[in-house]
Amino acid sequence: MKRIVLLSSVVIFALFIFGLNVRAQTESPAEIAAECAKYESRFQGLEKWLASSAAVQLDSAEREAELKKIDEPLSYPDALKLPCVADFFRNRMNVLWESYSKSKVEKGLLVWKLYNHSGIIQTRDAVIAIDLYAGYDAVRMDPALMKKLVESVDILLVTHSHGDHTDRETLEMFVKAGKKVVVPRIFWPDFLYNDKLTVLRDGELKIKGATVRVFPAYQKEEVDNIYLITTSDGYKVMHLGDENEFYNAGREWYKKIKKPVDIDVLIPNIWSPNLVSFLKKFPAKLVVASHEHEIGHPVSGRRTYDYVYKVLRTIKKPYVVPMWGEAVRWPPEAANK
Repeated sequence: MKRIVLLSSVVIFALFIFGLNVRAQTESPAEIAAECAKYESRFQGLEKWLASSAAVQLDSAEREAELKKIDEPLSYPDALKLPCVADFFRNRMNVLWESYSKSKVEKGLLVWKLYNHSGIIQTRDAVIAIDLYAGYDAVRMDPALMKKLVESVDILLVTHSHGDHTDRETLEMFVKAGKKVVVPRIFWPDFLYNDKLTVLRDGELKIKGATVRVFPAYQKEEVDNIYLITTSDGYKVMHLGDENEFYNAGREWYKKIKKPVDIDVLIPNIWSPNLVSFLKKFPAKLVVASHEHEIGHPVSGRRTYDYVYKVLRTIKKPYVVPMWGEAVRWPPEAANK
């Protein structure tokens, strides 16, 4: 009996630590409808606040309070199937396109936050997508909008193979549009366009308007590329993917760097256990929170805004928390240029 209890405890601990990407339980249509009736006003209220609020600001108590209002519905086990969540997501992506398609950058860069850990880095001379993918179930990008986004960027950087960071359909769209796609390895041997992908695990890639430096990291056992983008006017933005050196504790790749590398913007997976030590090697002027509320994960593997803000207060760096569809401008004064 003791052995059974011990084994059960080990399994539960492993599920918590390793965040296995199992799907949530399935509720009945009646239960789904009841949940949406309870939560829909929260999404509508946040949408209204976002429409009337100023640009994403540092350490905003008002923003924190507003974002935390949707922690509960996005923590619902079957949140992927809630129509109110899907409607909110589609509205946010429409807001994104409305602003993004009209935006111009004369100096510095814009970091556009999409769902989950997806982002678009827009500069004066280059537009770079990172981990752009369609989404899950009902919380999925409209195909027409996805096509416009693909056509609008110059290159796609993929950090790793997990389904909340990439999918076959997205890579196919980029390849067919004649856009460069960088991956750390070949994900699917039977993918028809593997010969069109650029496999780069460690090194530098020059594209029009920017230089991309690739650092070889891991998410536990899965290879994970970290991308450091240097713009034509010298600004540096880094995306960590799902960097999590769980099996390399004490031997992490970045600890071998002798001289810290100053960067402007860091976009981390907010649950990374290495974030504080990582920032000692790559001190950032601004941290842009990302990878919260991945509702394709089981509830235990999601990270709420309440969690996000607690983590950000420990890193002792300026930070912002954009909602899906919002942009962060760097440097801030470039907004007036």
